[in-house]
Amino acid sequence: MGSNHTNEYKLSASILAHKADVRAVLHPTDNLIFSASRDNTVRAWKRSASGGSASDTANGWKLHRTYSGHTHFVNALAFQPPSNNFQRGLLFSSGSDKLINVYDPDPASAQREAQSDTSGGAVPIVQPEYTLVGHDDNVCALAVGGDGWLASGSWDKTARLWHDFQQRSILTGHTQAVWAVLIVHKTIAQTGMPPSNSGLTVLTGSADKTVKRWDDAGKCLKTYEGHTDAVRALAELPGVGFVSAGNDMTVRMWTLDGDALQVLEGHSSFVYSISVSLSSDQMASSGEDRAVRVWKGNSSTQSITHSCTSVWSIALSPSSEIVTGGSDGYLRVFSRNSDRVAAADVLKAWSEEVSATAIPKSQVGSVDVSKLDGVESLDHRQGKKEGEIAMVRGKGGSPEAYEWSSSTRKWSKIGDIVDAKGETKKVFQGKEYDFVFDVELGPGVPPLKLPYNLSDNPWAAAQEFIWKNDLSQDFLDQIANFIVQQTGGNSASAPPVGGGGVDPFTGAGRYVPGGSSSGSAPRPSQGPAQASPSPFLSGAYMSSGGDPSHAAVAGPVIPKQGYTLFKAANVGAIVAKIVKDNSDVQKGFETTNVSLSAAEISRIEAVGQMLGADPTPKVFGASFSEGDLLIVKRIAIHWPETKRLPGLDLLRLIVLYSPLPLRSPPSCGIFDELLETGNFPDSNTTSPSTKEAENNQMLAMRFISNALGASEGRDGAWSRRGKILATIAPSFRYTQNKNLRVAFVTLVLNLTVLLTVRTDESFAMELLSLVIDFVKAESDRDSEFRGYVAIGTLLTAYPTLKDAAKVGEVKLLLGRSVGKDEHRLSQVTSEVKKVIGFS
Repeated sequence: MGSNHTNEYKLSASILAHKADVRAVLHPTDNLIFSASRDNTVRAWKRSASGGSASDTANGWKLHRTYSGHTHFVNALAFQPPSNNFQRGLLFSSGSDKLINVYDPDPASAQREAQSDTSGGAVPIVQPEYTLVGHDDNVCALAVGGDGWLASGSWDKTARLWHDFQQRSILTGHTQAVWAVLIVHKTIAQTGMPPSNSGLTVLTGSADKTVKRWDDAGKCLKTYEGHTDAVRALAELPGVGFVSAGNDMTVRMWTLDGDALQVLEGHSSFVYSISVSLSSDQMASSGEDRAVRVWKGNSSTQSITHSCTSVWSIALSPSSEIVTGGSDGYLRVFSRNSDRVAAADVLKAWSEEVSATAIPKSQVGSVDVSKLDGVESLDHRQGKKEGEIAMVRGKGGSPEAYEWSSSTRKWSKIGDIVDAKGETKKVFQGKEYDFVFDVELGPGVPPLKLPYNLSDNPWAAAQEFIWKNDLSQDFLDQIANFIVQQTGGNSASAPPVGGGGVDPFTGAGRYVPGGSSSGSAPRPSQGPAQASPSPFLSGAYMSSGGDPSHAAVAGPVIPKQGYTLFKAANVGAIVAKIVKDNSDVQKGFETTNVSLSAAEISRIEAVGQMLGADPTPKVFGASFSEGDLLIVKRIAIHWPETKRLPGLDLLRLIVLYSPLPLRSPPSCGIFDELLETGNFPDSNTTSPSTKEAENNQMLAMRFISNALGASEGRDGAWSRRGKILATIAPSFRYTQNKNLRVAFVTLVLNLTVLLTVRTDESFAMELLSLVIDFVKAESDRDSEFRGYVAIGTLLTAYPTLKDAAKVGEVKLLLGRSVGKDEHRLSQVTSEVKKVIGFS
């Protein structure tokens, strides 16, 4: 290392680059930086050879180009180095407008901006040369591979491979958003694997916690498992393999063969970005803990704390200079070259800015100031590792946070610990709460309000929020973890939370559920493996459901107490769909007997208004008539199969408030009607049902589950238990429709609860066999959890079943669950083991 280099990175430049969060950065040459932002722009920055003045915080960096063309947030960048075909290279950008723009990074001529740069000169605006269209949602990841190849990842759960600006393949297989992509070129000698026609290997990282390897034809070659939360970043490790990072706060090193080489720990929250130096054995990562971590080998050599809430992006230059993009709109450059380090007064101002940062108590947990050592204690205390955080009592008596630097052997103040935002009561819809959080679903969508009291259970509060706002059940743990993090864990019955991070897409106190589009439901994938979160178009309605007793695992969950009901609904969307479909039904029949008259439509609208007000059964029953029921049943049972869905959904809500659906003669005869018209597969079926049939089956099972909440429903289900089980048993075997599978296992669980108060050992044995088969084939954590609760509840209520051969299969299932770190699964499998005496 030359005499002008040091071992420690220091601030070189601080550039107010954008009007909003900087979501992506590139540092392809030592004197060039690209940045992308939520202000809808991409910009290029160049460093002058002479540098800046002593007071210039940008230290010679100036705006060089602005790239237009995006209409929403820009979230990803990639740069193709110069080649014979593109002598200045290519710049790629993508964002929540679902587009990928391709630019000549430095065209000879460009339109001039009216706005001037810091030197007073006009800054050229560059228009895209090409726009690549194909993704159905936010394009949040890009990677180039040379020879005209580009990979993209999206919230639509796919990655796509492009060559010479044409889409070549769609990589489908992830079950959640694809947040990271990487292209590597490998030869047989390097990997022992034959290359595809292009010699191309593509890696993708997803919110489903996995990394996958693909060939250029879109075939998945391998799945890498190890992360315990969403994977947010990928980078190549030359000569080794690759590195991944994510919401589990870890950085992981892998070979392409799948060997896990190292797990690097040091971050205290989500890791958003990682960059590897191709000229040295060094890499750097950044995340939600305000920190950049510099790594060498398997250890962190330096931690650089920022003054912004999130360090979204990081990039290393060819000489290993670091640039970061923050949530405050700043680019910051760090260098080990003493010639490029900022002036002393700029460094001092930066240190003061970091030390003055307010750190919410929620990020450090409960703080008893009286028990903290004074700040003077740090004079005689050495840290144990780079980036270690110490809390002390400042000279003014308030708590402060300090960080240890191994290189300087000093503690540096990184912030003042302040009271959480919710210390003062907030009023929401006429009630007082400790907290009212903003939950932002995406760009252009007004944030939803999440009220919360410290006496509430965070999982139950998250579940109620999901039900009220018709969100996907997949967000349960993420929203609950967000509540726990923001309240410092000071909440009732909160289970241990892994990950511990907050992902505030637009700043503190906000949360963006992963994998959802901008204000619409997640889109189902193609083919039989579809998740089908919303049967209606454009995400107008998401029929979600959950179990609050499962959501909050505060005590034992076996045996299951009470029935699980599906209450969530967007009633307005259901009614609107009925009105729309009624005109289609009228046109499709020679007679109009099956369609609804104007008066009947008015009654449906009135029923919808009542349900939307969440009435008591007494209030609803006073207005809901048998005539209303006949109208709803006509839609749910007699309309064409492709049009029944909204009627079935209305019916499963009505039974929560009125016994009338269960009293139509014969008693609970509606069970028979729904089972017989649901087009359930039989035991000889070997292929999935149609999407419409699956949705109808799903809602029929939800109706029966909801009916079990009433004594008449329990009597009717008990008298038909054999028919119900025989009809629904094949429904899950040839589909990956998540909503159908959740409805199935929830109904099985409810029948299990019924078996705890009524006796039929033979039926219990049938149910046990069925739920074991289900859990064997299930990968969804929530459904698997419900299956294990059913198994444990059955074996508790019917001890003689423990002697049956089926218990051997239960032990095999429990053996398979070893190593699964999801808290609820860990707890329920432990309880099942106790029930059967298996250790």
